[in-house]
Amino acid sequence: MGLFNKTPEEKFEKASMASSGRKMLKLAEGGMQKAMTSVAYKYSHGFGLKKDLKKAKYWADKAADVKAFGESIDTIEAYFTKGNICLEFKTAESNKEAKESFKTAYSIALPEDKDYSYYKSMSGATLARLYMADNENLQEAKEILLEYKRSYFPEAQFQLARYSYYIENNLVPAVKYFQELLDRKNMEGEDVIFEMEDITTDYLKKVNALKDNEVSLKTIDELEALLEFLTENQWEEYILEEVANLIKRFKG
Repeated sequence: MGLFNKTPEEKFEKASMASSGRKMLKLAEGGMQKAMTSVAYKYSHGFGLKKDLKKAKYWADKAADVKAFGESIDTIEAYFTKGNICLEFKTAESNKEAKESFKTAYSIALPEDKDYSYYKSMSGATLARLYMADNENLQEAKEILLEYKRSYFPEAQFQLARYSYYIENNLVPAVKYFQELLDRKNMEGEDVIFEMEDITTDYLKKVNALKDNEVSLKTIDELEALLEFLTENQWEEYILEEVANLIKRFKG
């Protein structure tokens, strides 16, 4: 096919490969949804176009229009991109708009020939994370995470582990979910370890503040699960000793 007879998809692919965002911007101005989303992303990160969040938001708004473009994987990606751009503004109103965007992306049905979309899954996991952070719609957040955990989507399982500890105050399932992620190696191990470092510090601070008569069987179960996780992942010896001594003290 000649240079001037390329399909819109071929022009999009060529523009995607280019370091400059000008070709992609031209396609966006011509009404291509995927190009609009790409331009929004480029403006938000400064990739090929000078970083400009207002312009990024403008193009994200144009791309994330389910009435104009219909329900499709491209529309899911557009709403996901818009949600992330809204979060960059760091205001209560933009945070609310981000949640609405992620919820729309998560709610769009996939075409019959597709059973998975990264952007749909990430939208659901991000929406759940935002709900948790703002302590709202917690049951909905859990249902979203459980849905994608069953599909072995790692980000959902990561957030479900955090939900178990921070929302349900239950360390045992959190440890289990994190260990499964490490065993499958389908997520950056450092992310799991860093999160568990924070959780371990927070949990031991709480447990050390307990009086002996305030300790329950649940506490002992959590400490034993924690010790197993820390031992399996070769934690520092002094932390292992601290947890082991707490178990011994509370059982004695």
